Amino acid sequence: QFTFEILQVSLWQELVDRSARLDVILSLSSVARAYDMSRPRVVNENVLDIKNGRHILNEQTVAGSFIPNDAHFSEDSDRIHVITGPNFSGKT
Repeated sequence: QFTFEILQVSLWQELVDRSARLDVILSLSSVARAYDMSRPRVVNENVLDIKNGRHILNEQTVAGSFIPNDAHFSEDSDRIHVITGPNFSGKT
């Protein structure tokens, strides 16, 4: 009896955990689709190449006047970029 109850609790906890993970994945995918976002493509090269990069909070705050930015960092390019501007201006 006792072992059976522990097994039931363990299975219930596993079900809840898997349901929570599924909920997170579905929520993130729903937001990504609604705001036309995409996941990064990971490559073996030491490069970061962003085309039309957006920050969701900045984009939503300025409502229609946000301009997407490109950024390219690689082994052959400069390693340090100093980005200045007022707070909350999209420097992230």
